[in-house]
Amino acid sequence: MPKFVTIEDLRRAAKWNMPKPMFDYVDGGANAEWTMHENRAGFERITFDPRVLVDVSERDMSTTVFGEKLKVPIIVAPTGMTSIAWPRGEILAARAAGRAGAGLALSTYGTSAIEDVAAAGPGPFWFQLYVSKDRDKTDELVDRAQAAGFKALAITVDTQVGSMRERDVRNGYQAPPRLSIKTVADVAWRVGWLKRNQALILSRG
Repeated sequence: MPKFVTIEDLRRAAKWNMPKPMFDYVDGGANAEWTMHENRAGFERITFDPRVLVDVSERDMSTTVFGEKLKVPIIVAPTGMTSIAWPRGEILAARAAGRAGAGLALSTYGTSAIEDVAAAGPGPFWFQLYVSKDRDKTDELVDRAQAAGFKALAITVDTQVGSMRERDVRNGYQAPPRLSIKTVADVAWRVGWLKRNQALILSRG
């Protein structure tokens, strides 16, 4: 088992173990990825202000978000099609968030059922909602999230049309993924990924 020290270690491992179209979907952003690069630069500008000669034997990172207490100031962001990286990815993320005392937001395009995610950890859970033209479908998703105990809706309002993701266009990526002549060689030698995701591939026929 490789030793992961940083997030970049995890990224390199994912790049090695995932087919290129799937990795680029997870790793990439819209258009020329300007916003993604700016977001990363913004995080890199954040610095810690250490306090010295003070008692730090009792540390408390807890905070309150919308009335919900979190042990750490983290809410796992909603990510669509998580299972292309690892099966039942949202459920595993919910368990990890629960162990850490963090929250989790589930994507409308998550690959695990709302109810299964809610059963996987203590929460709190939010549901990220794309409001569909099919309002009955939208209402059904909201009702299911509420019945499962989700505490808030995170409504995405800046995606009136699907974004043009340049990496996905170049790779011919489809969601859920479909094997093609172009991708089969890339997938074939990644036996671990193929075994884990065979159900997802076969579901596409």
